[in-house]
Amino acid sequence: MKFNIGDQVNFLNEPGGGSISAFKGKSIAIVRMDDGLEIPYAVDKLVHKSNQHEKPKEEPKKIEIPQIDPDVFLNEVKKIPVEKIIREKEKPLPKKVSKARTPIEDEVDLHIENLLPSHRGMSNGEIIDVQLRHFTKALDNAIRNNYYKIVFIHGVGKGRLREEIHTLLETYSGITYRAASYERYGWGATEVLIR
Repeated sequence: MKFNIGDQVNFLNEPGGGSISAFKGKSIAIVRMDDGLEIPYAVDKLVHKSNQHEKPKEEPKKIEIPQIDPDVFLNEVKKIPVEKIIREKEKPLPKKVSKARTPIEDEVDLHIENLLPSHRGMSNGEIIDVQLRHFTKALDNAIRNNYYKIVFIHGVGKGRLREEIHTLLETYSGITYRAASYERYGWGATEVLIR
């Protein structure tokens, strides 16, 4: 084999190699290793480094940038709905609501005007029955859906509705009740805590 100074070579019978930096006669080549050490090696025990296992280096691709007419470019940029894109980016993401989650507290107004379109002609007993049915339905729903707290607004009046509600609350287990926030409801509401 013919070798020249600068050729990359491997040793035939052992690992290693380097580049040929000089010759001593026709049979000995001085091989410079990667670490800079130069060693004499028999020419007939050298082989050219094979490039078949190495990936050929690719030429960097040349990117041609087309020449753009500035007027055409400005006209195209004006077509981009920048304000719309900014508004879309600034919109808050919709909150994902799990079907299993329920509100942990609620407020139910038991005033008859909020429960029926008209209560004309109803006796006081009938009105209280409607209010208590609505109370029971709302409380059962709160318990079933694991609410933490529910406030019933019953008003002050003569106190009959409040007394009936408190009597019914005594029949439930796992709940406690108390007067709701005076600042918010005055004396006209009961707060039920569900454990």
